[in-house]
Amino acid sequence: MPQQTDHDVDTSDDPNEPYPAAIGVYCDGCGTDVVNDYIVSDALDREARFEIARAHLRREGWSCTEAGDFCPACKPAEGSAP
Repeated sequence: MPQQTDHDVDTSDDPNEPYPAAIGVYCDGCGTDVVNDYIVSDALDREARFEIARAHLRREGWSCTEAGDFCPACKPAEGSAP
């Protein structure tokens, strides 16, 4: 399950004001945990924030689908179930 850590940046009163937040995604296969800083705003809900992280991880070779989040070593073969 992805986890989001609290940010410690004063974001002003504007919910669209972007700020960096540490967002973690772990591999459902081996438990590898990747935490990176992403630019988000309070206008984004939790799922939208995780999608920002997952989009980045997909470019790094991860498989992030409704079936789960899998690192390059654990991702299911094309067309197979995890």
